[in-house]
Amino acid sequence: MQRLFSNPLFMVWFETFLRFGTALVILPIALLKLHDVELSLWLLFNAMMAIALLADSGFSPTILRATAYFYTGAVQIPKSFISEEKIDDIGEPNWERINALIATTRRLYVLLGFVSLILIGGLGTVSVWNLMSMSGHNIRFWTAFAVLVGWACVQVQIVRWSGIMQGLGKVAKAKQIDSGISMAKIIAFSAVLLLDTGILGITIAGLVIASINHVVMRSAVLRSVPIVADARSKFDALLSRRIWPATWRLGIMNWGTYMIYYGSALVTAQLSDVKLIASYLLNLRIISLRMRLSMVQIVNLFTL
Repeated sequence: MQRLFSNPLFMVWFETFLRFGTALVILPIALLKLHDVELSLWLLFNAMMAIALLADSGFSPTILRATAYFYTGAVQIPKSFISEEKIDDIGEPNWERINALIATTRRLYVLLGFVSLILIGGLGTVSVWNLMSMSGHNIRFWTAFAVLVGWACVQVQIVRWSGIMQGLGKVAKAKQIDSGISMAKIIAFSAVLLLDTGILGITIAGLVIASINHVVMRSAVLRSVPIVADARSKFDALLSRRIWPATWRLGIMNWGTYMIYYGSALVTAQLSDVKLIASYLLNLRIISLRMRLSMVQIVNLFTL
């Protein structure tokens, strides 16, 4: 059993099963427990979490590849990941450069956290305003939105540590953590809905679970990386400049993909018919889940 749960391919599938299981278990309960306005807000909140992750703008996959380069001994990452630039290596994990990457991305992700806050706090407020008006500006709903903003900011930090961990070749470990988090979500979200705490209970539970996820993922990475004191504390400007070229290209793709799949949700949420909003967002959620499930096979190819 231990060997099975140490297999990256199996853990990708297992974590995916639990992640989609979360939606499949929670969605029916939400349909039973939430009225039209609250259900619409919950479905819109799901789309808005992706807004916050747009702040990442392609950094996490770039960081994953950079970590993998240094883990194989590279002394620097190429200017472009598709270039034929010759990169010197030391023949063993370059812990000094991995420490430098951790220090450099720390400052970058503080900035990205603020970007996430602005995105979801600004665009998110505009998006939910119509539904909030329909609810009479219910204070519980606005509180749930405020908690969602904090949850989204923590989620942005998680993808940084997840990228570093997978770059260290610990894909199975990262997916083990993600699987535990998915199981916690299934239990917690089901409980708060059955207790009739509504979307406020869901967002509070989500923030608590995301905070635990961040602590666990960060601790797992730091335990795996021997400390090189000088490198761990200094921002590396050259490394930062090397990260950017691949990042902005991925960022443009991410923004375009988001607007294609979720832009309509933000527009539909401004309609005057709450039942129509709920119906559209529900169908969009189901389509989104099916689309992401179809991409799992592609992800698996990169774990072999």
